[in-house]
Order: sequence, then C-alpha cells, then structure tokens
Amino acid sequence: PIPISGLSVGVGVNANNPGYVGYHNQVTPFPLLFYRHGRLFFAGISAGYVVVNGSRYSLSLVVRPRILRLSASDSPQLAGLSSRRPSLDGGAVFSIRGHWGTFNISLFTDLLGRNHGREVDAGYVYPIRLGSLTLSPGLGARFENTSLTYYYYGVSPAETRAGRPAYTPGTAINPYVKLGLIFPFAKRWRLFTAFSYRRLATTIQDSPIVDVSHTASETVGISYTFGRERRR
Repeated sequence: PIPISGLSVGVGVNANNPGYVGYHNQVTPFPLLFYRHGRLFFAGISAGYVVVNGSRYSLSLVVRPRILRLSASDSPQLAGLSSRRPSLDGGAVFSIRGHWGTFNISLFTDLLGRNHGREVDAGYVYPIRLGSLTLSPGLGARFENTSLTYYYYGVSPAETRAGRPAYTPGTAINPYVKLGLIFPFAKRWRLFTAFSYRRLATTIQDSPIVDVSHTASETVGISYTFGRERRR
C-alpha cells in the first residue's frame, strides 16, 4: 500500500520458486522503506510519484526491482546457460477503490535494457479487518511479452545441449492468487507476510529449462514506524 504519511523502516525476505530445472528455492533479503512526502512515496521495495489522487482512484508512476535471476551454477541441469540477471522496472499503476475492494492495473517495462520486457498486470484485492489484523486475499492475471519470456525462459542456439533444444517462448498470460496479512504489535511494530501462487502459461511450461506448471512465492517482513503512519 502507498503510505499517506509517516515513516517506517524494516527488513524482509522473499522465498520464491523460480521454476527452473533442478532449482526451486531462491531466497532474496531486502530492506524496506515506507515514506510519503507530498506526491513522492516509498512503499517497501518500490518508489513512485502520485500523478492523480482522487478519493476512489489514483494513478502513480512507479519503479520497482525485478528479483528473478538464474545462474548456470544454480543446478547441474542448467550448465551452459547464460546468466539471467535481476533488473529494474518502471511503469504506471492505476487503482480504483471502493467498499467492494481495490482493482489495480499496471504496466511495466524494463528500464535497464537487460530483458527488454513489458508486463501488464490486472488484479483485485479485498482487505478484511479482523481486529488488529488485516487479511487481504486477491487474484489476477499477468501478461508478459515475448522479450520478457525469452530472457528468463528461452534457450538460445548457443545454450543448446543434449536434451535441451533451442526454444523461443511466446507471450504468456499467468493467472495468480495471493494472500496478504498485516499484524501490528508492540505499538510501533508491524509484521507482515504475503503468499502468492502463479499458474504458468503453457508457453513457459514447455521451455526445456522449466520443470513445473506453477510457482509459489512467500514474503515475510517486519517494520518499525516513527511517529504516526496512515496507509492507503
């Protein structure tokens, strides 16, 4: 969520199944910062600028890291592959809010020229208050263009091996479900966790360097708030 005011800092860790052959556990620690100054904000590991801010809708320009990565040393079955590196994405997020929940649609593109990818994500979240807890189930679908799927799941002619032919995946639409939980405790502390399950498109499943039909991701973090914080 985008902070409305206040300052919070913390740490988090993400455990993700990247879906590669023989490599199903990728752990990434990261710092967290939540802060708002005018239209500029930091929200966890992303940062942005609020262009339009209505009572029921908002439009923001956002930058965020893409943490997916691959190295030939991650698994013997991946030997001979070039590294797939993390990158930095930039784009726009449009949100509509109501008593029925929040609908978001976002468009992101690679800013570092590593994967030249573009992604469109449409998702819905319904926050549920349970005392001091906030439970946020959601679902959606993510579109990835050919450049993005080829960089992370394709096989170039130079990377072919016995049993690993060259492969160029096409565009992909990956549906997902997710569940978030925020638990304030000890006055200024907040513990949160987020779980997501993503069904991979057939064009990704058919890649010779992928051996799963779905991936899962779990994020856990803790933050401390200085002063009073409100969030949207």
